[in-house]
Amino acid sequence: MWKGLTPSGIEVKVYKEPNISNEVYFQFRLEVFYESYDRVMYIYPFDGKFKDFPDGARASVDHILPQSAFNKIDGFDKLPKHVQNELINHPMNLQPLPKELNSSKGAKIETGTEGWQRYVKENKDISPLYRKYLADRQDEIRAEVLVAIEKFGVNK
Repeated sequence: MWKGLTPSGIEVKVYKEPNISNEVYFQFRLEVFYESYDRVMYIYPFDGKFKDFPDGARASVDHILPQSAFNKIDGFDKLPKHVQNELINHPMNLQPLPKELNSSKGAKIETGTEGWQRYVKENKDISPLYRKYLADRQDEIRAEVLVAIEKFGVNK
């Protein structure tokens, strides 16, 4: 686990998946998704593994916890606007995806029974490993929002 502070002083925790080296993980998360070989990497939704970004694919930045989901967290709307933006756009909440995949994912929340289940255009199932990654990351991000709400003394 890595701990750091946002510019507003909110402590965030970044958890590393055990099967990914520290070097690859931190560069993926904290250096705008570039690996040391200057290749853009992303987690492939169909098997949950790191892959090179497809040549010629249009890149898109995906919010792992959709922006609309933040407003459903009691107290989030009372945080200062700059703190809201830091949480929504924190590197822990961002990942690169090809634009077509990001459009297919949309603003879905992983709940175990709901979420991004299929990429309809190619009739492919989304990997359970990838869906678990999304669900875990969404839970971690929600927890960080609650920490910020407490830190700023926001009344729900």
